[in-house]
Amino acid sequence: MIKKYNYGFLITFLFLILNLINIISCNLNKTTKVESSHELPQDITSSTTAPAAVVIINPKFNPITTSETSITLSGKCNSDTLVSLQGDSQQLAKCENSMFSFDIEEITEGTFNFQIFQKDSFGNVSTGTSFVWVQSLTLPPPVLTNPSMSPYYSTTKILNVRGTCLPGKKISITGSATQSTVCNLNSEFSMGISTLIDATLNLNLVQKDLDTGVESAPQALQWISDSIAPLTPVLTTPSSNPLTSNDTELTIEVVCENGASVAISGSYTETKTCVSNSATFIDNTQTTDNTYNYTIIQTDQAGNASGNLSVSWTKTSP
Repeated sequence: MIKKYNYGFLITFLFLILNLINIISCNLNKTTKVESSHELPQDITSSTTAPAAVVIINPKFNPITTSETSITLSGKCNSDTLVSLQGDSQQLAKCENSMFSFDIEEITEGTFNFQIFQKDSFGNVSTGTSFVWVQSLTLPPPVLTNPSMSPYYSTTKILNVRGTCLPGKKISITGSATQSTVCNLNSEFSMGISTLIDATLNLNLVQKDLDTGVESAPQALQWISDSIAPLTPVLTTPSSNPLTSNDTELTIEVVCENGASVAISGSYTETKTCVSNSATFIDNTQTTDNTYNYTIIQTDQAGNASGNLSVSWTKTSP
């Protein structure tokens, strides 16, 4: 007996199985593409962008001058990067908790230059951050820019002392007045001192390394506060005033204040510095008989002016 089979049912069942396999395969492909579309741009961006330059936070000053033989250089970086110190010292450190640190030692005095870089895991390197360390066992004294001379005379009772210095060092004034400040990042300092009366103040300025206690040699400054005008010059020659004579020249000599500027004006003009309390003028420019008049005044080193001394000479023929 021959058996008959239902081939139509079998064919339909096979088609259903194939369709189910196609659906599962398509869903897997879509999932893979979506994940790839999200991850690929991130990988490409992070592998081509260099990290930012490191930021030095210690020491606070750059360049810095110290008398120590070692210094700690630390700052901010990107976590997990490799930080490299290059230049007069070569070191490597891993950036941990966004910080790096290097201990540098130099046993000889000098100026040492460094560059700091950081490199990420993709090999991208940041731009360099420069650092300069001047190691000196001694400190130079601060340099005065105002006043620019010593002794310094003024008519005021307040003096603004300014100058240049090493950043971070303590600048102190001692002597007839005391004051202190810290040298700023621009290598400058400024301090005001005062006196209630006319006085001569003898001062010393020093700069000091607060970490080591090393102090510079003193820079001397003498400030003379003088608001009193000098006396009117006193005539000693000629002995007569007014004077009539047939001389071809006239010699005028006065008593004055040492260091003062003594000026004669009128028929003859000249300025001299009073030396040993004396100033002498010789007028040999007059050639005709006439009456010649002169005014003499002295101005002290603080800028105070005296009263006027008048001298008259009548020149006659022999």
